[in-house]
Amino acid sequence: MGERVRFICDQRSMEHYFYFELLGSEELLRASYALRFEVYCRERGFLPVDAFPDGLETDSFDRHSLHFGAFHRNSAIAGTVRLVRAPLAELPLAERCTLDRTLLPRDMANAGLAEVSRLAVSANFRRRAEDGVLPAELLTTVLPAAERGDARRRGCPELVLGLYKIMYHESKRRGIAFWFAAMEPSLARLLRRFNFSFQPVGPEVDYYGPVTPYVARIADLEAEVFAHRPELLREMADGLEPELMPPQLQAALAVATTD
Repeated sequence: MGERVRFICDQRSMEHYFYFELLGSEELLRASYALRFEVYCRERGFLPVDAFPDGLETDSFDRHSLHFGAFHRNSAIAGTVRLVRAPLAELPLAERCTLDRTLLPRDMANAGLAEVSRLAVSANFRRRAEDGVLPAELLTTVLPAAERGDARRRGCPELVLGLYKIMYHESKRRGIAFWFAAMEPSLARLLRRFNFSFQPVGPEVDYYGPVTPYVARIADLEAEVFAHRPELLREMADGLEPELMPPQLQAALAVATTD
């Protein structure tokens, strides 16, 4: 088993409801594919149920992907996402989206890039059944009744941010500098609330629902989050090797050491 991370939404409480990890075993990958089948096929009808008789939604991009899972503390899978690693022309969104080349980062040519893809959250952890595959409403993530406790905890999208945290760690380790994503605008707005500002790079299309292609330079996300929510960047970077820490935190640590 590789790195397992937690995400602290409320610094006043160290209690965790979810943990997040890179999926390496066949058992965990099957759990991810089964969740994708429930959400993309049964719930939303984006893909035909009968195309996956084994109840596992997979495609040709999975073999080129890093797969991640969010698990409730009772070990039930709560969410999943993947990072597809491929040249831009071979990413999933390149099949459906029209990219405006003038909007793409100029320094992207020789950089590592990946697409954030197949984000799905179990209906057991969505506020409403109709919230669907992209968790735009996870600002009020539902916890099991016995665990809801203080309602203030439900104001943080712990599940989404935790998945982004584990993706961020693996991206730093593997030299991935840019994230692409085909997102509902509502999800892009949710991420912007936490200063994860993806930039649109093409028009909206119908791609498992209405989505827009976006890109984010990870270094820019680090700078923006640090400028507005330094405590969030510290939480996102917690667990990273010192040499992979974002420069903003390395500078802060250097100052603290000098003092």
